Amino acid sequence: MTQRALLITPQGKQIELTPEIYQQLKLLLAAESHPRSRAQIDLAIHATFGKYAAGTSLTLALLAEHRAERAREEKKLNRLRG
Repeated sequence: MTQRALLITPQGKQIELTPEIYQQLKLLLAAESHPRSRAQIDLAIHATFGKYAAGTSLTLALLAEHRAERAREEKKLNRLRG
């Protein structure tokens, strides 16, 4: 009997993997496991520095999303409280 692999998410959810998916993930992770050199990291930072400066502030968009999420949660709690 073949034992199936389990993928455990950061939230603790367990996902059962087929042997085929497990092998694909193993190959994918092995390909990504080579650490980048400091020079490669610096090049990536410099290549993307200021890329979104002219557009919408991603920080402000994230804060707005958090405010909306808190409002939805508060509305749900108020509905549950009666």
